[in-house]
Amino acid sequence: MRVSETADNPQKQEINRTFNNWLLAMGDGRIETKAAKNETEPTWIEIPKEYIGSNGPLNVETVVERIYPDFQQERFNETYLKERAILTPLNEMADKINTYMASLIQSEEKIYRSCDEVCTSSTESTEQYTDYPTEYLNSLNLQGLPPHELKLKKGQKPRSVTEICGGILAKPRV
Repeated sequence: MRVSETADNPQKQEINRTFNNWLLAMGDGRIETKAAKNETEPTWIEIPKEYIGSNGPLNVETVVERIYPDFQQERFNETYLKERAILTPLNEMADKINTYMASLIQSEEKIYRSCDEVCTSSTESTEQYTDYPTEYLNSLNLQGLPPHELKLKKGQKPRSVTEICGGILAKPRV
């Protein structure tokens, strides 16, 4: 990720430079860590208030509009896309942001689904596959695995290598 140090005025340029230095220090592990209540190992860092976007739940639409202004017109511009990023620690929030941004693309959506078949050669018992209903397995959203449903639109880039591989390797339902 890159944070631009260029700005309209020297004050904004200094703010950007300070943020860049803090971000690099955090990535290099040079920021002091603290232990949370009832924890012995210090694994938490304090984020300066000026770097926090809001004191409450953020509206996805507002965040996307601030980070990606003119997304409709610029979505094919690689430089525009490379200069921006929305960081979130939760996959669930990343999915909400990605779903919202995909909804902004005005083209037909194609849905690829994972395979709903059990490979019985890899199990010791043929009844083992009935222990987990297909609906339950399809509802799981595990890190490192593609989602059960991969929804893509023409002109939309897959969000990760996992999705690309998932889309190619998954056996879509017709």
